Amino acid sequence: MKLIHLFLCIFALSFCVLAYIAIVSFGRNDDNKTHNNKLDWTLQQFRSINKSHHCRIEFLDEINEFINGENPPQLNLPQLTWIASTVQTSAHTAWESKHRRHNFLVWGLGHDSAIWDNVNCVEVSSSPLISIGRTQFLENWKEWIGSVKEKLPHLEVQFFDQYQHTFGSPDKFFKSPSLLKLPSTIQNACWDVVLVDAPQGYEDNHPGRMESTYWSVDMAERCIVSGKLDTVHVFLHDVNRPLEKRIMNELLLKKGGAYLGIISGNLGDLVGFRFTNKSFYKKS
Repeated sequence: MKLIHLFLCIFALSFCVLAYIAIVSFGRNDDNKTHNNKLDWTLQQFRSINKSHHCRIEFLDEINEFINGENPPQLNLPQLTWIASTVQTSAHTAWESKHRRHNFLVWGLGHDSAIWDNVNCVEVSSSPLISIGRTQFLENWKEWIGSVKEKLPHLEVQFFDQYQHTFGSPDKFFKSPSLLKLPSTIQNACWDVVLVDAPQGYEDNHPGRMESTYWSVDMAERCIVSGKLDTVHVFLHDVNRPLEKRIMNELLLKKGGAYLGIISGNLGDLVGFRFTNKSFYKKS
């Protein structure tokens, strides 16, 4: 019970920190310097709140390095922190309630991939043991996979480009949605948290994110209704763009996802949804 109380306190305090960041840092016109000015304060607060949670502290140090590095990620500090906090909280829940490995699926490789690989872990009770979750990346650009794997050879990356629809003809998908058939190691798994940041969707021949989002919601329903998962969180990037906004409305909201909020960014807005059994409950 002490562990549960400690976890609840950590979660509540972390939420307060995130809320503060949201108030002072959000806004599309904010530049990177504004976000960086908040970074040191954020790190100090999380250190004081989460002294026993080794993974999260290391993650925030890594955010600092990446944001100020040569190739900063497209997601900004509040967006990265929101996803990371959700993954960490979900991983703790998976371990504390069912002693199982936590699964995190990321559509797309990017300059933030190392962050996602490192954040998906949890300390076991008060011991120094770490339970490492499974972080799986899906990418449709082979050359980019090779480039990223040269620097991060340990990442679990799957090449996949079997999309049936395109960014230039989204109506065809929404009239008759098609469900992707992913490699079995991904298809048959249940994913606690999903980040949809791929495939590309800004030229007519690009696949867009209709099918990746649709598959993610279908997976959430399958795994929750079957009792394998209680909750699935889905994040979608670039919802400031018309097609992603339509995906949000027609595939996330209409499918019963609980809207958690939106964080603006100079390089794309991020939205979050939570799916539970209530999302798929149908009245008789």
